[in-house]
Amino acid sequence: MDMSELIQKDYSELAQNALMTFAFVFLIVFLFIGLRQATIALFSLPLAFLVTFFVLNQMGLSMNFLTNFSLVISLGIAIDTTVVIIEGSYAKFKLGYDPQTAVLLAVREFSAPLISGTATTLAAFLPLLSLPGVMGKFLAYIPITIFSTLLAALFISLTINPTLFSRLQKRGGTYVSDPIEEKYLSDEDRNILDQQRIGKEKKDENHTDVREKYLGMIGNLYENFLEAFIASRTRRLLSVFVPVVLLILSFIFISPKIGFTLFPAQDAEFMTLTVQNRNGSDESVLSREIDHIESVIEQVPEMELYYLSVGGSKITGSLELVDPDLRERTSSQISQYITKELNYLRKKGYMLSVEEIKSGPPGSKPIAIELISSSSLYFDQLLTVAQDFENFVIETTGTKNVTMSAKPTPGEFNFTFDQDTLYSFGLTPSDVYRQVYAATS
Repeated sequence: MDMSELIQKDYSELAQNALMTFAFVFLIVFLFIGLRQATIALFSLPLAFLVTFFVLNQMGLSMNFLTNFSLVISLGIAIDTTVVIIEGSYAKFKLGYDPQTAVLLAVREFSAPLISGTATTLAAFLPLLSLPGVMGKFLAYIPITIFSTLLAALFISLTINPTLFSRLQKRGGTYVSDPIEEKYLSDEDRNILDQQRIGKEKKDENHTDVREKYLGMIGNLYENFLEAFIASRTRRLLSVFVPVVLLILSFIFISPKIGFTLFPAQDAEFMTLTVQNRNGSDESVLSREIDHIESVIEQVPEMELYYLSVGGSKITGSLELVDPDLRERTSSQISQYITKELNYLRKKGYMLSVEEIKSGPPGSKPIAIELISSSSLYFDQLLTVAQDFENFVIETTGTKNVTMSAKPTPGEFNFTFDQDTLYSFGLTPSDVYRQVYAATS
């Protein structure tokens, strides 16, 4: 199964998400703060991703749909971390602090919340590292990628971003007084602020620019709304319970009507087909079904190529569909169609399975060892050998999750016919097979 096209599609979507995020972040920071600050914020996230790629490469981990999924998750969280220090530094700068002092005060004030906020996010994904078996190794890509991105973003926001801000931000000639902010300043910070305001002109509310006026109006409206909302106990309770109730009701009543699926199946390009007969049956019996199975498959316009093989009591097939963009039906709908058309096989006693090849870890064990005896008469000896072998594997260094499945299988009998004798009685091997099957059924 060639995953290259799917991986390229994933990276294309990741790049689109990243570009949209960069554009929105740049626009919002530019509108609320300024051009220099927006440039610094925009620089941080690609650098955090670069660190993540380096870490994954050093750990020998490949880029796949799980790492892409993790990067999308990290995108929104990491950008918050990188923007906070810039916004905090600019708020201190507007009060009248010099750029370097503003940065130091912002780092001192926001470092603890940023570190604790990042730590809580990392703690939520930490259990994925402790899962056992193949699934544990498979899902480990998620926490490793998220850890790398968020820790890199945190490091950048506390070191590189402050440095860039202090270097790129020019020393202002004006300041804006904020009585609420200044009320909680320590004596030392207040003295520094007074000294660094010397020579700067104070701007009052009537002389602020348009952007600051509108932001001030929005801030006042939000502050008044928040104070009125918090003052009422009933409103506080409603703010918690109403969204939860609406979410539950939407899943119950709205989701079924709009066809919402929480985890939709992936539209795969590959499917497998299996037709299983009873153990010990002759493959010539199954071979008679091949023509009809092929006719059903060939009627599927979305089918690009297929391959069927008969071995023993089983027909196995590999089906490849055309690109999802070129077909009207999904792989799931095609699978249901083929199953419906071949359902007559189940009425004949065959086991039928048409499945899409799914993404994810392999369903079987990493290593499978099969022990077979030459006859079912030796099953007890085989069971003893298998138990000894299981103990040997368990004691072998580096093994875990060792399991054993031991059960007797139906006896298999192979008949070789004398063709001349059959012809003399006017019989074929299939005639004898039906008689033997009827006698042993």
